[in-house]
Amino acid sequence: MARVLSAATGSPAHRIGSEQMERMVQRHLVEHEIRAEPYLRILKSTQIEYRHMVRGEDDAGRGATFKESNDLYVKTCLELGEQVARTAIERAGLVPADIDSIISVSCTGFMIPSIDAYLLNRMGLRPDLRRTPITLLGCMAGAVALARAWEQLQAYPDSRILVLSIELPSLTFQPRDHRPAQVISSLIFADGAAAMVISNQPAARPSPRILGSRMYTMPGTIPEMGYDLDDDGLHIVLSAEVPNLIKNSLGAEVESLLARHRVERSEIKWCAMHPAGPKVLKLVEEELGFTSAQLAASWKVLREHGNMSSAAVLYVVAEMLENPPAQSGDLGLIVAFGPGVTGELVLARWEA
Repeated sequence: MARVLSAATGSPAHRIGSEQMERMVQRHLVEHEIRAEPYLRILKSTQIEYRHMVRGEDDAGRGATFKESNDLYVKTCLELGEQVARTAIERAGLVPADIDSIISVSCTGFMIPSIDAYLLNRMGLRPDLRRTPITLLGCMAGAVALARAWEQLQAYPDSRILVLSIELPSLTFQPRDHRPAQVISSLIFADGAAAMVISNQPAARPSPRILGSRMYTMPGTIPEMGYDLDDDGLHIVLSAEVPNLIKNSLGAEVESLLARHRVERSEIKWCAMHPAGPKVLKLVEEELGFTSAQLAASWKVLREHGNMSSAAVLYVVAEMLENPPAQSGDLGLIVAFGPGVTGELVLARWEA
């Protein structure tokens, strides 16, 4: 069964603290004659102390063409992607030529061919590498990549699979789009990259072993979350109803996954939850009966990095590798949500 052998995370150079972010937000809103106080209260409520961004304070809010932003996306993806991929492979005790498959995920820019083709040339990966780029799944794609790795290992049991996520939401910021959803999303999202090596072979340290997964999409929710593509680039769509939609569906969907594996809810001891924001994390605690301690890694990633779309849930798993949340044999969940509105639930067992 699929075991997480290693993980690596990486961030762009600009580290923005909460006071610096408050200054940036206030300056932008005043320039556009938007009342700042409500948004500054929301910024404080995010509990994000630090985040990383591709552009620094002076450049983050300036206008850029779609091509300029996407060119910077490609450049940063190649740099960060290679960095975290090499580190994850090395930590697994492997070399790039040992990797049989790459599952790459991202939704905040465009590159064709996908990043795996570039890394094949830059890193000395094998030309017979299986490449599976997954785009347009939003924040849930990190969990989806883990589930697809588990599936691949059932068909190719001797494979070593690299899961790679690079997300740069700050490059989708639209300074002339004054919709509340656009402004609020800029208060939550941040940039980051993560990589993991997944294999059926034993791991050198305690880590999760993936046992199964469940994806579900809520009918009629397409307008609630996603991106619209306009002449100047991507414009986020984010409805205030999303937390309620998750709340109304999560419990039953988790029960469906657990029933398939003959697991009781009381047997779930840990959870790597995508740190979408405080409201969603608290909702998950309430709906699934978790304590804040059980979601400690998710809260920590939110505070120290923000919501990095699909990379964020992989950051949570990476944090758990450093500070194991459970004893060997304890069952847990890896959970993330994305546009659709869609959820990806991954059942895993912590193993020494």
